[in-house]
Amino acid sequence: MASAYMTLTHTQDRFEDGCFKCLLKMFDEHEALVGVWTVCTGQGWAQVFRRAGHNIPGSMEPLPQGQYVIHDILWAGGKDNWQVSHGTGLGPVFVPVICAAEKRRGEFGIHMDYNRSRAPGTAGCIGILTEKDMREIVRLLREHDPRDLHVRWGL
Repeated sequence: MASAYMTLTHTQDRFEDGCFKCLLKMFDEHEALVGVWTVCTGQGWAQVFRRAGHNIPGSMEPLPQGQYVIHDILWAGGKDNWQVSHGTGLGPVFVPVICAAEKRRGEFGIHMDYNRSRAPGTAGCIGILTEKDMREIVRLLREHDPRDLHVRWGL
């Protein structure tokens, strides 16, 4: 039986800050689409898409193309506590995503773009735009437990 998974692709549209509008999608174990969200990754001034293992540390570029493992949900203030943040820009929830081929940059994950109003974008993570979307992602992560993330930039 197939497993649930997620994909990340970009569109040709951009946010006002210059980041490409990306699509994060979740598919269930029957490969049916169960969720799709418009997200950001990287900084608007650094929208260079690269393969995992071929990117530059500290570049603030989008999440590199590759296959990632989705790890367990990490809460800053304990399970389902939406009031405590992991720190500037991260919000209360962080979901690590790890790529075996990616050794040059720090830890990546899925989190809210918590400081979007004053400093939009991420350091390469997948930035969720609203708490409503993040809550839906958490709910669906719990329901379907996807462990694979396929980042596909068309490279």
